[in-house]
Amino acid sequence: MKSKSLLTLVAVLFMSVITVHAQSVDDIINKNIHAIGGIDKIKSTKTMKVYINFEQQGVKYPVTMTFKKPGMIYTEVEVQGMKIQSGFDGKQGWAINPMSGKTEAEPMTEEQIKDMKDQADFDGKLVDYAKKGYKAELIGKDELEGTAVYKVKLTKGDDITTYFIDAASYLVLKERTKHVIKGKEMESDALYSDYKSVDGLMYPFSIEQREVDAEEGMKMTVDKVELNVKVDDALFAMPKMSDAAPKPSTPVTDTDDKK
Repeated sequence: MKSKSLLTLVAVLFMSVITVHAQSVDDIINKNIHAIGGIDKIKSTKTMKVYINFEQQGVKYPVTMTFKKPGMIYTEVEVQGMKIQSGFDGKQGWAINPMSGKTEAEPMTEEQIKDMKDQADFDGKLVDYAKKGYKAELIGKDELEGTAVYKVKLTKGDDITTYFIDAASYLVLKERTKHVIKGKEMESDALYSDYKSVDGLMYPFSIEQREVDAEEGMKMTVDKVELNVKVDDALFAMPKMSDAAPKPSTPVTDTDDKK
């Protein structure tokens, strides 16, 4: 009996290995793209507006994110009656943070602009990954909280992203990102759930972000997603100095008095 059980276990493990290797990394990625809604639908979506409730330490903040191809993003966060704004027009990144006493737009650093570029790609890294400079690798099959998943790793330089893709639905359940900030390696998880169809495309309406191995993180609940809405390019451009800013007064001369 013991010998039979051992043979059965070996057979199961062997078949599991065959199943993983029978599908290439491109097979898994293509099935993920199909599960989202298909490449044609994804590429025909030119703009997206997302309304989110962001929660941290029990406090909720309304967030609005607006995207427009190619590679533009604008974010607005309401905190204590003030609006924190940031934008990227495809070249220049900027931010206004009244919480830190800044009322005018300030340019972002190179590292911040790199992050904005990644965020602005709302098709996702898996779509046309090779054209975007990524190398894809199928690590294997695993389990995530009782659900069978495929692990697909994308690598570009110091940036490494591992996707945990549901083996049944082919939707991404978790995304683990590893990148270097100011010489320090950072690793964080984004967990996706409550997928819903929006005009034929699947989006997660519940997202949690946290550092790897952390018990708690930041929770986001999506209230609404709008696709292909009209968005002016001016929204993403760095604002000029406010016209309402105080202007230097013109001194009154004796000649002016006589007039």
